[in-house]
Formats: sequence, structure tokens, C-alpha cells
Amino acid sequence: YITYIGHNHIHDMDFEINRPNGSGDYLALLIKSHGLFFIDGKEVVVTPNTFFLYKKGTPQYYKAYKEPFSNDWFHFELEEGEEDYFDKLGLAYEKPIKVDNITYFSMLIKQMTGEKYTATKVSKCVIEHYMHIFFLKLTEMDELKQDVNKDINYDKVIIMTDADDD
Repeated sequence: YITYIGHNHIHDMDFEINRPNGSGDYLALLIKSHGLFFIDGKEVVVTPNTFFLYKKGTPQYYKAYKEPFSNDWFHFELEEGEEDYFDKLGLAYEKPIKVDNITYFSMLIKQMTGEKYTATKVSKCVIEHYMHIFFLKLTEMDELKQDVNKDINYDKVIIMTDADDD
């Protein structure tokens, strides 16, 4: 379940997160600008259109780089028995993942944000479904990048979803 969430945040150049013990929960970042991350003691420059997932209890250090830091994000908890969810999906922690269609993933976070702050009787359930879709589609995108034939079909989906934004 989501504990905190934000959509389309733009931070100043002095933006910096430094949490030596993590945030106390899991953190998903959809990065829309350059950013400087410290991963395993090394500086890693992350480019726009990147997804990044922090495991609960992992040090979190990232900041603006070359431009104001822009992102969508959500902090969340896993239910008991779900700890291996990302392993089953093949999504790695603390590894930048290039996102082909950031508009689609940002739209999902925007929907989750609306549900979180309207807090109706069904919001928690709706958010859980959006979260599953978000992570499943990330997994699918990563798999399709490895299969050239399917990549062509995915490009058509991207064009359709981008056209819907007009």
C-alpha cells in the first residue's frame, strides 16, 4: 500500500535526498530529468525517462544534476508474503531502468495520486491494482526490449498512448 505519493514534482537545483537508512519503506521513482545517484558507493548519472526502485532499509542518496530535479514518486509497503514480488517480476532494486514511454507510467502515478488523496472506500483497492499494472508494465517493457519482434508492436502501443495525450 502507498504511504506517500507525488506527481510531477519539480525541485530546485539544490534538491538533495540523503537517507543513510532509507525512508523506512520502499520507494519508486519515475525520473524526468538528469539526476546524480550514489549506488554502492559510486556516482551514477541518471538520464531523463528512468525508473528507479529502492528497497526498504537501503540507503537513499540522489540529487539534482545539470538541471532542476523532476520526478513522480511513491513510497509504499509490501504486505506480509509479498517480499519476493519484485524478484518474481525480475525488477532489480537500485538499478536505473530506461523507460520508453514515461507519459504512460506518469499517468498511472497521477491516477494513484488522485486515489490516495480522495480516499474513498475503494481507493486502497484501486491503488493496489494500479500498482500491479505499473510494475507489470515495467516488466513487460523490459522483456519487450529484449525481443526485437515484439518491440515493433510495443512501439505501436506507445504511439497510441502518446496520441491520447493531445
